[in-house]
Amino acid sequence: MVRVIVGVGALIAATLVACGESVYTEATVEAPAATQIDTQATIQAGIAAGIQATAEAQPPLTAMPTNTPVPTTTPRPTNTPVPTTTPRPTNTSASTPPTGRIAFASTRDGNRRNLEIYVMNADGSNMTRLTNHPEEDDSPAWSPDGRRIAFHADRDGNWDIYVMDTDGSNMTRLTNHPKEDGSPAWSPDGRRITFRSYRDGNWDIYVMDADGSNMTRLTNHPKDDWVPAWTAN
Repeated sequence: MVRVIVGVGALIAATLVACGESVYTEATVEAPAATQIDTQATIQAGIAAGIQATAEAQPPLTAMPTNTPVPTTTPRPTNTPVPTTTPRPTNTSASTPPTGRIAFASTRDGNRRNLEIYVMNADGSNMTRLTNHPEEDDSPAWSPDGRRIAFHADRDGNWDIYVMDTDGSNMTRLTNHPKEDGSPAWSPDGRRITFRSYRDGNWDIYVMDADGSNMTRLTNHPKDDWVPAWTAN
């Protein structure tokens, strides 16, 4: 009878513990030793049950939110320019014939002292003799427009400057001096001709209009100045 009462008291104590209250139970009935042992075990079991009920009654702990890492922005790749391939120059010399014409002096049709003016294509074809004189014609020079050729010749007793058309016609003497004039060269615009002359006692450089007028001495030195040449512009 005592075991039942104590058991009920333990159950009540456990219930009160679960509600957050403490209960002090004092046994007023003295029971035998075995009964006391069973009673203590029952009380301890009740207390344990009450503690477990209290723990289950507590709301679960909510985990604190962790700091979500901010996603990093991946830079967009830039458009890398694709290198262009420079085409290798093709060798056109075998398929494309050279253009233009060449003027030169030669003794091929006379003795070695009888130079004449010839022209030919840039590939050596269509060779044509332009002058035919017992005296020398030398140093041909194309006009910039390709329509006339200047040269020097001693056909009138001394070296002077002449011009002619590219077919050898319309030959005109530009200088007439007892001393020698030679090595004509056209200005880029075709309006003037420079040359060397011995007319003042030594070789100096002169310039004149393409028709032989307005002659001007450019150099004046006791030593010789030879073979003038214009720039391309």
